[in-house]
Amino acid sequence: MASKINVLLEDAKVGGDSACVCRAGSAADTQHLIEKVRQDLYLRHYGQRAVKPSVRSAAYFIRYLLNKSQQKVSCSLICAGYDSSDQQGIIYSIAQSGALFDRSEEGVLTLGSGSVLVQAYLDDQYRSNMKQEDCVAMLARAIELAMARDGHSGGVA
Repeated sequence: MASKINVLLEDAKVGGDSACVCRAGSAADTQHLIEKVRQDLYLRHYGQRAVKPSVRSAAYFIRYLLNKSQQKVSCSLICAGYDSSDQQGIIYSIAQSGALFDRSEEGVLTLGSGSVLVQAYLDDQYRSNMKQEDCVAMLARAIELAMARDGHSGGVA
């Protein structure tokens, strides 16, 4: 079984940069993409350029890889995290075509075959500036709902 959420970047400092990817579609395609992005972020940080990696750079590199693949992959992704340079959380939706959308203002974004089953629940429950424990509880319930009713990756997952 493949993880649907992968950490790309995690700075342990309070207020440090973080980035993760939520994957939908072919597990093989998305796992391959994630490994390429991890390598790119590592080389950016530790290579000759020594550029600080970010959510934005990860999302745009995913977009580049999807555009380069010319639709030979079956996936769509959410790239999200915290960029300390902008001092804000950022959420990107990246379609199979490579189309990239900044969804940061929306607060909650769903993706994949189970997403249609929980979008109304999240629309009803989500409030801006939620406490972390309330947000975690809401998301856990949304995942439970999707898994119980989604015929593709849910059900027995």
